[in-house]
Amino acid sequence: MTILTRPGATVRAMLRDGRGIAAAEFALIAPVMLTMLFGVYDLGNAIQQRLQLEQAVRAGGQFALSWPDQTGGIAGAIKAALPATWADATIAVGAPVCYCKSSTNGTTASPCTDTCAAGTTKQTFVTMTASNNASPFLFTALTGNSATYVVEVQ
Repeated sequence: MTILTRPGATVRAMLRDGRGIAAAEFALIAPVMLTMLFGVYDLGNAIQQRLQLEQAVRAGGQFALSWPDQTGGIAGAIKAALPATWADATIAVGAPVCYCKSSTNGTTASPCTDTCAAGTTKQTFVTMTASNNASPFLFTALTGNSATYVVEVQ
């Protein structure tokens, strides 16, 4: 074993030694890579959740085509289309809204129980919304996702 007597010789010897370079490089790049990995994971989960919400409100829209007045049934169809693990999902179904559409006077709101005047067409719309909260790793802006669907009933 040799003892180095010059103070700069120890530093120069350590700089020439290549052992541990890979570990140092990994320590520098690992946080960046992990941040990117978790970011892509969060974004992918948010997109998947949005697609599932859109599919569920479309299922509610299909139910509403046959039974527009049954808001409980529409909400049940949406809930059934959502994953079973989404117990905290929020579902809102609005009551049917009706309009009388005229080619000359535009569109006017009308109670759904009334009939429209001659020369006008009755339009009935049902709006439904589903939302769910997520718990992302990094990006807290991706916590809430929702989808809204409006269906016109004939």
